Amino acid sequence: MRQLTEAAKVAAQIRKHLKANGVTAKVSSSNYSGGNSVRVLLFNPLPATRQQVEAYTSQFEYGKFDGMTDSYDYSNIRDDIPQVRFLFVNAEYSDDMHQDCWEWIITYYNLQNAPASFREAGNFRTDSDWLQYGSQIVYNELATGSRGFWYTKKQRLAA
Repeated sequence: MRQLTEAAKVAAQIRKHLKANGVTAKVSSSNYSGGNSVRVLLFNPLPATRQQVEAYTSQFEYGKFDGMTDSYDYSNIRDDIPQVRFLFVNAEYSDDMHQDCWEWIITYYNLQNAPASFREAGNFRTDSDWLQYGSQIVYNELATGSRGFWYTKKQRLAA
């Protein structure tokens, strides 16, 4: 029987946990010179879901890289679970979710001259100092939900 690497063990444990909690994700592991890593890619997650996944997965990373000292800080070593050197949690949103969010932003900010399609939002810049390009607004809203877009989607996504 083939022996699993520590990274593969971490990935399997995370995959099992996410599946048991109904979270759609792709979990992959890598081994390379100088370390190993696990990547978790979430699909259309609520910001709270991403935060919960990040909190859960942080136990599997045995430290953090410190860019100021160009060294790795082994601050979370545990003997009771498999761990990896690096663990990344990212989110991917569908084209439909980008479009829904863009339409919500147009209404929320009353953007009269905004293009109807999210695909054209990257070239649209608002007049306000704090409101940037349309694609940046969508990215920030999907990642944080700071203005309320996710309140309109919770019921559809939770089902």
